[in-house]
Amino acid sequence: MGFFNRFKPQLRAEELFSATQAARSSSKDHAKMTREELEAEEKKMKAQKTITALVIGVVIGLAVWSATHHKGFALTGMLLLFACWIAHKNSQNLKSVRAEISRRDTVG
Repeated sequence: MGFFNRFKPQLRAEELFSATQAARSSSKDHAKMTREELEAEEKKMKAQKTITALVIGVVIGLAVWSATHHKGFALTGMLLLFACWIAHKNSQNLKSVRAEISRRDTVG
């Protein structure tokens, strides 16, 4: 058994699609999640902050490189907008989870 054989995907395309759809629907509707699931989601999002910051840093680095090497302002602008979109999306998701946890603390 080779090194790369250990990392072959075990799911078929249909199973992978249904798993990602289930993950998206559960992460979007925080009202249906249990308290433990919300806390796990918040913990996962906090752990992903470093990876998100790294991705944003790389995108901003590419934008700076693009601007300094005269590759056009369109590419630079798109890269900066993409970095802002990533940051905003992650911030809103974390705020949504925290708001739901706080709502449940005040209600129950």
